[in-house]
Amino acid sequence: EVELHRPKAPTLEGYVKPAGAPDQSDITREQYHQFMLGRPMKYSMELRNFLMGFAVVAFCGAEFAFTIYKLRPDDQDWVDEERQRAAAAKARIDARIKAQEAQQTQQPAAA
Repeated sequence: EVELHRPKAPTLEGYVKPAGAPDQSDITREQYHQFMLGRPMKYSMELRNFLMGFAVVAFCGAEFAFTIYKLRPDDQDWVDEERQRAAAAKARIDARIKAQEAQQTQQPAAA
């Protein structure tokens, strides 16, 4: 059953060249190009697509790197300021948590 549904490719067995067909070495290059409707492409479409895709990706990468370069900070003092602010906020949160725990331990003792 598998062989019944297998696609069949044509073979060259039994192929007969048409009677009026010229021998391929008898036609000139100009006649061939006239038959093919112009000269063949110098570079294949796959190569052109690959190069275009590569160029687009390279351009996007260059834009990304340039953006990071332009937006980098002039000084790093703000990093220390943010660390100090974060440490102060953590100290306030820890103090609030300890106050709540102390309040909870005092309430059951009072009740």
